[in-house]
Amino acid sequence: MNAVPSGKVIDDGLYLTQHAIPFCLLVIFQSVVLIAFANKPINLLFSIVSLSIFLLVLNNIRYGLYLLIASLFLDYSVNLGMYLRLFDITGLFLFISYLLRRLIGGGTLMNRTPLDKPILFFAIALGISLINSVDLHIGIITYLWHIQVLVLFYVLAGSIQTTEIKNLLVFFLLITVLHSVYNIILFISTNGTIRAMGLAGVPTDVLTLTALIICYPLYIYEKQMARKIFVSIIFIILLFGLMATKTRGAFISFALCFVFTSLISLRKARKTALRFAIGNIVVLSLCILISLVVISSLYPSFLKALSHQVYIVPGVQKIDTTQIRFFLWNVALKTFLQNPIFGIGLGQFYRILVISPELRLNIFSIFMRGLDPHNTVLYYLSQTGLVGLLGFFYLIFSCFGLLLRKFNESEGVEDIKISAALIGLLFLVIASSLYAGEWFYGVGGELLALFLAVAVVFKPISKP
Repeated sequence: MNAVPSGKVIDDGLYLTQHAIPFCLLVIFQSVVLIAFANKPINLLFSIVSLSIFLLVLNNIRYGLYLLIASLFLDYSVNLGMYLRLFDITGLFLFISYLLRRLIGGGTLMNRTPLDKPILFFAIALGISLINSVDLHIGIITYLWHIQVLVLFYVLAGSIQTTEIKNLLVFFLLITVLHSVYNIILFISTNGTIRAMGLAGVPTDVLTLTALIICYPLYIYEKQMARKIFVSIIFIILLFGLMATKTRGAFISFALCFVFTSLISLRKARKTALRFAIGNIVVLSLCILISLVVISSLYPSFLKALSHQVYIVPGVQKIDTTQIRFFLWNVALKTFLQNPIFGIGLGQFYRILVISPELRLNIFSIFMRGLDPHNTVLYYLSQTGLVGLLGFFYLIFSCFGLLLRKFNESEGVEDIKISAALIGLLFLVIASSLYAGEWFYGVGGELLALFLAVAVVFKPISKP
């Protein structure tokens, strides 16, 4: 075995030699801080687990990538002065490990990527909008949410290797399947009366949807019958797991992404295996229809539950949540018209009742406190104006164009599977932005950073 030069960075992590002392000091500091704020036994346990994760990620950054994905499926947060979720902790440790590797290795802190200009434009556009902020505090916090996602993108882009992408996607797929099995059990145990969200909580729908989009191209282009059956079983489990969430927006997104992925797959297969691709798409489409019939027959309340209602007058009058969403969209559009260039300021929609007190007279105002427009396009349009929305589109469509080019360049089956899945994920971001919430917060932000990073790192390498 060849000796590793002293103090050099190797691909699998940090080689600790004369640099062990500052590492140990950093670990001790982390331990003191975590344990000092661990005023409850559960927080102490969380601190110990966090410290263990830190040591593991510090030693091998590849572990951090898989831990980051796994942490998305555990909806647990701890109050250490501010609420931190498990994936926040893992992402922070991943960043520290990445930073130390770069500093010690003597290389640049960030690799240049094709998305540098769109990211810079987007960050500047968001920053300019803060000039109009009424509540600068919440504006800066919201801005930092975005910066956190962009920094995570650079960390992931500098840590993921092309040869590791398939393993990461398969790991995400398998862990989502396990979570979906648990979610289905919850759904069945309550006779389909609840919106089953498993261990991940509210983000369960977007996590399961992401896995379905990854899984679909794996089935379309798979030629070995045994693997095809295995992938189809995984797909059906994920589909039932998504159904168990009873999330209308996720169903719409799945339908759009299914059609889009089918179309680009048929276009790709036109020269070689068109009939083969059509057959696979038809078979899986029938599986989806059969699954809908089965779950609707076994649980008649399933379709009714898609109409989510809340009391607008306690115990007297109910309304569908769609009406609330339309009201938020209407308010966001009117807010945009007040300042169409730079908006009212990033994060200010959370304070819309302060900015526009006349809205308090509307009966829907009781649902507006702390909410965003539930529409990514209107989220940026109302708060950052046309400049901010242009920055968002510049970033997303630059990445989409990059992936489309790589998809067209892919010749090997494995490359086609991966590139089709990635372009499907970016299409999910684009499509859901028209009717769903923001992509720069919480689990959605972590996923977006992962999508962008893998899109940049991926290179078609396999032969046809």
